[in-house]
Amino acid sequence: MEVALPTGISFTDKEGNERNEIRTQWWKPKLTTYRDAYIGPDGVDLPNDPIPDVATTLPEPDRPTFIGHYWLSVDAPLRPRSRRVACVDYSVANHGPLVAYRFGGEQELTADNFVAWPPRPKS
Repeated sequence: MEVALPTGISFTDKEGNERNEIRTQWWKPKLTTYRDAYIGPDGVDLPNDPIPDVATTLPEPDRPTFIGHYWLSVDAPLRPRSRRVACVDYSVANHGPLVAYRFGGEQELTADNFVAWPPRPKS
C-alpha cells in the first residue's frame, strides 16, 4: 500500500528517481504520520505530519506473511516487522545480505529464524 506525500514533499530513491509516495507498513494499526507509516531504506527524511483521512492499513494478516521489495537498510536488524509479518529484502542487490526465514509452522514469527549470508547479528 502506498500513500501520496503532501504537495511539495518528495524524496529521491536508490536509483535517483523522485518519489512523491511512500510504501506503508500496511499491517500496523493506526498509522498516523508519514514518518511512522514509511517502510524502506533508511535516510529518507519525511514529515512527521498526520496522514489525511485515507485508508493506510489493512487488517493484520491472520497467518505468517513474508514480504519483499521494500529494500530495508543493509544494516537493519534481522527481525519480524510484526508478530506475523517478516520482510526478507535487505538490499542484496546493493551489497546487503541475502536473507531468508526458516519457517517451521509457527503462528508468531521470531528473529531467531532469520538466516543471512553473509551472517549478521539479530535483534
